[in-house]
Amino acid sequence: MSTFLFYGTLENMGADYGRRMAIMNHSDKQKRWLIDGGIMQHLGHIEVKNAQGTSLGAFKETGPIAVNTQLLPIGKSNGRLSLELTQGLWRIDAIEVVEITEAVTPMVHRVKRIVKDQRSLPQEVSLLRDDSKHLVSMPGDSRALFFEPLEEPSHIFLASKGFYLEWTRTAWNDEGNPRALRKMLLQPRQYLRDEAQVYKTYEAEMEAKFWTSRIQNPILTSHEK
Repeated sequence: MSTFLFYGTLENMGADYGRRMAIMNHSDKQKRWLIDGGIMQHLGHIEVKNAQGTSLGAFKETGPIAVNTQLLPIGKSNGRLSLELTQGLWRIDAIEVVEITEAVTPMVHRVKRIVKDQRSLPQEVSLLRDDSKHLVSMPGDSRALFFEPLEEPSHIFLASKGFYLEWTRTAWNDEGNPRALRKMLLQPRQYLRDEAQVYKTYEAEMEAKFWTSRIQNPILTSHEK
């Protein structure tokens, strides 16, 4: 749902979306509002409650598209646990109750070797090891990353940091929908209600379209046409 709302916002901005996004990116006030206020506060989080309805903790994030695992310490609790979350916002494969037995300090293993088109690229290894620099990857690029050997048995967490450039769509080159954009900014709760039916139509096809799409031959859903 968050991805649907993000692209819908860009479409509402129209041809002016580049300037508007640049303003948001350079304003700490607008960044805080986007993350903690506005439409985000109405999307909600996943909250864990005990049998008495007392909150034991909550988790929230925007995205990701990829599968990940999150751990939420809730302390000791006997009896039934329940989750409260916004319908349609999350994709959950499994919920498990586990015991945290000890604190573990992870060992960081940085990239040791990068291979692209059967060639080793030590210069790219240097880029990934330098936090002040970035490795630029283009659509269709494929690389094999090799890390230092791990001790067995090991649990592996892959961490990365970066950004991607958003490609433009034909639908964003017109005047957009200033009225819808204004409602999203000033009346986010009503905007979400208005978009609910549109999202339900999109939701029915988005999973299949996402998993079968490829960058070389993108498949557009009805929402993107």
